[in-house]
Amino acid sequence: MEHKKPDLSHLRVWGCQCFIAIPPELCLKGSPRCFKAIFIGYEENRLSWRVQDLNGKYHFSCDVIFNELVPGRLSPSSPSSSSPLSVSSSTSSSISSSTPQPHPTRVLTHTAKGQAFADAIKLCDDRLVAKCMPAPHPQQSLSAITDFVSLFATDDLLPSEALVDLNSHEHNAFSSFCLLTAVDRHRFQRPCNFDLRKAPESYHEALAHPDADVWCAAMCRELDSLEERNSFEWMTLPSDRKAIGLRWCFTYKFHPDSSIIRGKEKARLVAQGFSQWPEDYGSTYSPVAKITSIHIALAYVAHHDLEIMSFDVKTAFLHAKLSTIIFCKQIPGFPEADSSTVLRLLVALYGLRQSSYKFYMLLHCLMTCLGMMRCEVDHAVFYG
Repeated sequence: MEHKKPDLSHLRVWGCQCFIAIPPELCLKGSPRCFKAIFIGYEENRLSWRVQDLNGKYHFSCDVIFNELVPGRLSPSSPSSSSPLSVSSSTSSSISSSTPQPHPTRVLTHTAKGQAFADAIKLCDDRLVAKCMPAPHPQQSLSAITDFVSLFATDDLLPSEALVDLNSHEHNAFSSFCLLTAVDRHRFQRPCNFDLRKAPESYHEALAHPDADVWCAAMCRELDSLEERNSFEWMTLPSDRKAIGLRWCFTYKFHPDSSIIRGKEKARLVAQGFSQWPEDYGSTYSPVAKITSIHIALAYVAHHDLEIMSFDVKTAFLHAKLSTIIFCKQIPGFPEADSSTVLRLLVALYGLRQSSYKFYMLLHCLMTCLGMMRCEVDHAVFYG
């Protein structure tokens, strides 16, 4: 007889907790993919395991994940016995997943200070109801407060002075902002508070800002720049054409330390290109230099000890001319006397679908005139 060491890799701790995989064809959308069970043994001449789910039913599967450090336990409501049932995960046999057990109910333990806090809130709420309403309505249960006062950390979070303030119905901060029953009849008459560190989101919001004169000056600078470049001309809208909208975009310029540069606020007039018709534009793709190309250029400069120069083109898109006729509505905040007049755009205004493409074609033409050649691998790279 040949002496051979037996393979014991399939042996598991008897009675340990395990998880049985449910076949995909039996899983519903959003349903569990496995269920808990208890390992109870093997079957002869089969490399699989026999398990018993938490309801007492027997299963046989080879897709089992064992947790041998945790002993398995049956559900208290499980039947005392059940007929064995063999199931293989490689087939589409019927399998019974255990009924999900409800989560244990959390017992709310009220602390003394937390209970006093809840009582003070209810007392103040009752006083406000009697003060603001001729006939008090039934109070709703404060489940959130009840849940809060059950925390053991309430004694550390809530100072004792707060209870004294809550017991006084003259506490204006608590009465005005903490209770829904406090009716503020003047809440819509107060001026809006704006965060001056954040730029306005629209033209009307810019006018409502306390520093509206700053943003009006920025809009005037933008209009002067557009007129200097002959960006548009006024004309009557043809009957067979549609004018797209315009809007203002605002932003700040920042110092290197992230502080705002006062007096350099930026206002940009942009077109609402999402309302353009397909016949208003052609190509829209504009290539951008790949990061690999930038790395190669920097490595070449470092190897040959060269200098790198960079520059910024102000209002870059406004240098590119349009080849199609596009009409825009009047500029928000700067109406013309004749309401029927519109703008015909002559340059690639920001927001148009073809603006980036038009600027790239202008850049390509300029680079070609300077004797530069376009890289065929990366069309955003030119060399000479």
